[in-house]
Amino acid sequence: MKNQRLEMILELVQNEGEITVEELSQKFKVTPKTIRLDLTKLEDAGVIRRTFGGVIGIQSKNNILFPNYHYNERKIIEKKAIATKALKLIKPNSTICLDDGSTTLELAKILGDFPVNVITHDINIINELGNKPNIHLVIIGGIVEKSEIGNLIVRGEDAIKMIKRFSADTCFIGTSCVDFKNGYTIYQLGYKEIKRAYLSIAKKAICLADSDKFNQVGFTKFATPKEIKTIVTDDNLKIETLNLYKQKGFNII
Repeated sequence: MKNQRLEMILELVQNEGEITVEELSQKFKVTPKTIRLDLTKLEDAGVIRRTFGGVIGIQSKNNILFPNYHYNERKIIEKKAIATKALKLIKPNSTICLDDGSTTLELAKILGDFPVNVITHDINIINELGNKPNIHLVIIGGIVEKSEIGNLIVRGEDAIKMIKRFSADTCFIGTSCVDFKNGYTIYQLGYKEIKRAYLSIAKKAICLADSDKFNQVGFTKFATPKEIKTIVTDDNLKIETLNLYKQKGFNII
């Protein structure tokens, strides 16, 4: 409900131009304090600006704050391109971790031409890889629930403990936002632990992120800029952004 309310608040601000805390409180039937906390999160994400007693929007309606199914469908060409690039970074007989997400799923779809060990907690990826003879699949066990984009994933303390029993050559991590100062962030507060577990067992971490996710900041940080220096993205990344990130020491593929 929290993410849904944040989306609705953002939409209202975009439509109205400016709206007060009291109006939002009455609209959503929550306390002004709750609304102020919501507005703080939206302001931290860089999509609204607080005013005295209210808020104004600074993000266009075409800019997607929260990922969803339709957003992922629109970016399918970019995600396939990212997956194709990422595939070239995987060596035969290596062990990789595949984080949950639509881009890692695209990578899973094109795996199978050579032997590779895969560790994952994403049910869609498990279904994709389960019948491929060249894939040695390790399925992480734990609590099954829907992720922020609607796919089924496994999470919880048992899942984290199981991941940490293994070691991997490379982990491929998804993200909601990338920022050269703030690092890698997502919008779901409880979903960073699995990513942190993958980072802890892999010799190398690679982030798969489409170009729209650059220079954005979400609610929850799961990795610093130093922890993931390689980012695979699509060819729509602006040249000034590409040069900036390279200057900051990132390897942009």
